[in-house]
Amino acid sequence: MPSATELLGEGGAFARNLDGFRCRAAQLEFTAAIEKALADGDDLVAEAGTGVGKTFAYLVPLYAREAKAVISTGTKNLQGQLYHRDLPTVQRILGIRRKLALLKGRANYVCIYRLQRARADAERKQAGVARVLRDVESWAESDRTGELADIPFPWPQEVSAEISSTAENCLGQECPSYRECFVLRARQKAQQADIVVVNHHLLFADLGLKRDGFGELLPKTDVIIVDEAHKAPDIATEFFGTRVSSRLLGDLQRDTLKEAGEAVGALNTVLPVCQSLETRLKQVRLLLGEANRRAGWTQEMAARIHVDGLYDVLDDFMRVLETLSAMSPGLESCWIRSVEALQRLDAFMNPRSDQIPWFETLGRGFSFNLSPLEVAEEMRGCRASLGSHWIFTSATLSASGNFDLFIRRLGLDEPMTMTVGSPFDYASQARLFVPQIPWPSTPDHLPSLLRCVDPLLEKNAGRAFLLFTSHRNLQLAAAALRRQGRWKLFIQGEAPRERLLQEFRSSENAILLGAASFWEGVDVVGEGLSLVVIDKLPFASPDDPVLKSRIEKLREEGGDPFSTEQLPQAILTLKQGVGRLIRSESDFGVLVIGDRRILERGYGARFLKSLPPIPLVTELDDVLAFYDDKRSGVLR
Repeated sequence: MPSATELLGEGGAFARNLDGFRCRAAQLEFTAAIEKALADGDDLVAEAGTGVGKTFAYLVPLYAREAKAVISTGTKNLQGQLYHRDLPTVQRILGIRRKLALLKGRANYVCIYRLQRARADAERKQAGVARVLRDVESWAESDRTGELADIPFPWPQEVSAEISSTAENCLGQECPSYRECFVLRARQKAQQADIVVVNHHLLFADLGLKRDGFGELLPKTDVIIVDEAHKAPDIATEFFGTRVSSRLLGDLQRDTLKEAGEAVGALNTVLPVCQSLETRLKQVRLLLGEANRRAGWTQEMAARIHVDGLYDVLDDFMRVLETLSAMSPGLESCWIRSVEALQRLDAFMNPRSDQIPWFETLGRGFSFNLSPLEVAEEMRGCRASLGSHWIFTSATLSASGNFDLFIRRLGLDEPMTMTVGSPFDYASQARLFVPQIPWPSTPDHLPSLLRCVDPLLEKNAGRAFLLFTSHRNLQLAAAALRRQGRWKLFIQGEAPRERLLQEFRSSENAILLGAASFWEGVDVVGEGLSLVVIDKLPFASPDDPVLKSRIEKLREEGGDPFSTEQLPQAILTLKQGVGRLIRSESDFGVLVIGDRRILERGYGARFLKSLPPIPLVTELDDVLAFYDDKRSGVLR
């Protein structure tokens, strides 16, 4: 077989057989690096700008070398694109059939046992829901994958947690529907596959299982390719930590009541401890205060919240379940879950010196979290035990021309590194506008930014993303734009993310206002998005408990936390936001950064160096003229 670069080159198989395919120098450069890494067995960290075509650049070498691989993505969208579109395209063009598997987390599949229990419960309480769940049950009997996303008719999304399983509530081999289990089928298929497509959460869950000696979800492979790899350090931190939440405990309490209701004499026994747990969870949430808050756990906080009181209630709960556990597999499962929850809560109350205890409030819920200060050593151990080599790729891995932060956080040992720039013509397609408005630390910053952006919204007929570094600024801006009443607004938090995006794409003169989750993984191609406004440079809050601990550790070691941690992370986040603007060779638009520090502070040069080569303008008239020229065809 020809080499991957030959297959993707001028006159190669893809140019001959794929409509619209264009040979790209950047893609070939990236493909050559992948080929070398596969041949030499090296780890590779590769930043590939938007438009490079990185999926074919790593898929084709896998086929050319017949390598077995796990491909991990940061989003469900890319996971689906790889499995349903890109991999079949490569197989068709190369005429090669390899065993493929798509593996998702448990929550994406129907659990037959829990579906039957939910339907039986609904039969007694909600006739309408029961009818729909009967239809879901009939569909599941004929469907091969059992993925919730494939249910071909409307169904109540709020019951998704009741008809799927988690690692905590799965009955395993004790389940009466074990042989029909969709999760088991998907995992068996993955174990036999040559190429498995997963997401980062599942990848790191698998690493955790292997580390703890509890088996594995994924097969042994030659290479693990981590796409959208900028997410990997944070997800690794999550999976190598410990978490106990009000949702986990609330689900346990509700499942216990359901299971006890099916066992003669059990319900009256568990009812008091279930009520005590429910009451204690509400008390703890009330004491934790305002919603959407992340803070470090201190001795003062511990004294005020009385977590030991929650521990005592949960301990009583566990002891009652232990006496009933032999009555049914379901009650035994609830008892095991209560033991695990107690162990997590005990770990949170008694952290090691290398662990960071912190809490988070989300609406009416809360979580207690224990994060490792670093995951580098954990990752080194996992990689050594697997024997696979790793390829990390994303459009945003380097800051100021180096990969130091990413390499340090994942504990990589002298990997190959490379940067492949985007093929887009930013000089023609875009402008970067930094308005002369007050600094972000001043009260008039946000009102001034909105006044400055107003003529751009008018000139562009909306068609804009307004991206914010805080939910507070998002809500203030949304309120101001609502008072104007001139635009169709789509506001994060008022509908699911994907629905907001779908409605934005199909609307004219619309503005979408988003915070962190809209800075990345969002594609709007074409003139429907030709203005992106970023309120300020996205430095993480120094009060974030995990970042605060890392800063303290770096200072103790004599390092410079700002230069080695805070600034590189802010640069990477800004690059993600900037990447929303130009998504194709025909796109054009204006990027507004409402923060003069990028021009007036010394570190601003490091931000500018890391962004695509977009011409900088500081006068509003120049921006308005750019729009006029693009729409009249003057600028090509």
